[in-house]
Amino acid sequence: MLRRIAAMHPHRRRPLLFAFATLVFVALSAASTPTLLSLPSVRIEAGEIEGANFAVALPDPWNRNVLLHAHGLRPDDAPMVADLRLDDAAHQRLLAEGWMIATTSYRRNGIVVRDAMADLDAVRERIETLFGAPGLVLLVGESMGGAIVTLLAERPPGRYHGALAIGAALHVRDAENPLEPTAAPSIPLLFLTNQSEYEGPAAYVAAAHAAPVPPAIWKVARDGHVNVNHLERTQAMEALIGWITTDRIERERDGTVVIEGPDGTAGAVFDGDTVHGAVASVSDPYGNMFTTFRPADFAALGLKKGDTFALEAGGQTFSVRYGDDFGDVARGEWIAFDRAEGVVLIARNFGNAAQTAGVAAGDALAVRRGDVDTDRD
Repeated sequence: MLRRIAAMHPHRRRPLLFAFATLVFVALSAASTPTLLSLPSVRIEAGEIEGANFAVALPDPWNRNVLLHAHGLRPDDAPMVADLRLDDAAHQRLLAEGWMIATTSYRRNGIVVRDAMADLDAVRERIETLFGAPGLVLLVGESMGGAIVTLLAERPPGRYHGALAIGAALHVRDAENPLEPTAAPSIPLLFLTNQSEYEGPAAYVAAAHAAPVPPAIWKVARDGHVNVNHLERTQAMEALIGWITTDRIERERDGTVVIEGPDGTAGAVFDGDTVHGAVASVSDPYGNMFTTFRPADFAALGLKKGDTFALEAGGQTFSVRYGDDFGDVARGEWIAFDRAEGVVLIARNFGNAAQTAGVAAGDALAVRRGDVDTDRD
């Protein structure tokens, strides 16, 4: 069940003007997300360009349009993965409509803005070499990837036709030879941003009012970093495609869609001050655990934002803070927060939660009210 939010809600804001408190590692999709449409036959092509792994999902038939995905910041020691995220319902909808999905690992991890731009350009050129000239080429990026597609949107038009920047970390800069945004996009650029990170993209939009193509911004009435669901991403992508093809867009609006919880997820089991659930999926390569717990389960247990609880996972017990996003805890500490898909995510800030706990999708979890005496991490 879903409902649209017509009005903005009171919320806690954090002052952000082209700056964020910290960069965090996130992934959007969860295996519990339902498939929206039957997928066509899809062929996966993969390879390597200048040290960067790339992957392409080619549907049959292909409508000659391409979504090129730019991922966010990854730890230096993370695997070099070109993750197409084919379990993501927004990507599945595009595949069902005949869109090609493509991505790159970039040639290295960390803050790699210039290299990432070159690697995305290289994938765009390889697609044309392998499959012929595409029609529309749409850029989508989250966090650092949002900053990257913003910079690509500022270049002369021709190679790309539009960009969707989700939770864009517009402050990121390469350590050497950094690029500065010009606030002058030359193609349609739509920001989709959570309310707690609204100020940075909003400042960019205000500065770009006289740009060749003034950008648009949609606010999601929810705190967090890239805490948007597949329905919000889908409607934003559809609006961007419409903007490219009709030259019309709502330049500022509420982009919120509330999902109460994923269908088909087994209900939590309560046992006194403990609620039992499971790992629904693990985001690779970050190790964040999407769980079968819903925010209502934590509320029924008496947990409030700011509380600390004991997590039992993989025969170990960990102390976890229930908060709004990764910025609520120090590097390496455990955090749980509500995801836009209607589930609770449990993770470690700059750490791999699933690897630390030794668990995988389907493994049991238990959340107990109250802290633990010793965090055995």
